[in-house]
Amino acid sequence: MASLTQINKVWKIEGPGTLIVTSDLHGNLEDFYRLKEIFEAEEDAVLLSLGDLFHGPKPLPKEWVNHYLYQGRYYEDQSVELFFEWKSLQEAHPNRVGVLLGNHEHAHIGGPLVRKFHPNESAFFESNLTQEEREALHEFLLGFAAIATSSCGLAFSHGAPPPTFFDRETLQRLNYASYTNSSISQMQIGDLLGGLLWRRTASEEDILQFLAHLNDIGDYPYVSAVVFGHDPSEQGYSIENNHLLNLSTSFWTLRENKKYLRVDLSENFYCTQ
Repeated sequence: MASLTQINKVWKIEGPGTLIVTSDLHGNLEDFYRLKEIFEAEEDAVLLSLGDLFHGPKPLPKEWVNHYLYQGRYYEDQSVELFFEWKSLQEAHPNRVGVLLGNHEHAHIGGPLVRKFHPNESAFFESNLTQEEREALHEFLLGFAAIATSSCGLAFSHGAPPPTFFDRETLQRLNYASYTNSSISQMQIGDLLGGLLWRRTASEEDILQFLAHLNDIGDYPYVSAVVFGHDPSEQGYSIENNHLLNLSTSFWTLRENKKYLRVDLSENFYCTQ
């Protein structure tokens, strides 16, 4: 049976079964409900989000046409509702639903400010929660993993993985709360978590170095390709190089182009070039 196990900020996904992967919902509750329907229709499936579940637009429909049309069709930001719905789904299906930390989630628990739709996205989100709910949100986010590996040979991250060296001890010491004063440019250069959250592309050489570091640890299934979100793809996905695929499930993408990834965990997806 397909399952998710977290070891040192890494999800370990094992089959047989089905893996359903989604990215960047950004408060789109309608898209979440559709993915939930797809997931729960599978008898033996796990669901993985590549991060950025939260923070969406708040303009009126007419403002969307003037300012946001390039980001897909209008939807109402329902990040608060999505928080409760995703948390409930994860609690209802232990070891079958997981999330990777995105840069927008990181802003709540020690990451740099994000301001795509509001001057302070995390403050706007949390202003709609009670103190008890804010504490529950922070506890929830601190449990997110930074990387996922799978028995079929695919790894997963929010942003395009960096070539930065890391080992088992690096992952054990990974502290989400230590980046409040870091700039985005600082995070993208020479920092493992910063790269995983903010990089929008990576060369094939970068990916091969990242995979070598991950595979050298030996705690996870051997992987040879990476799927990431973060950077919107107009067609719902793009193949960046022989070892890297970008997935756009929801945000910025027109409905007819939105994609999720469905993987048979009994298959082997190994890249040799």
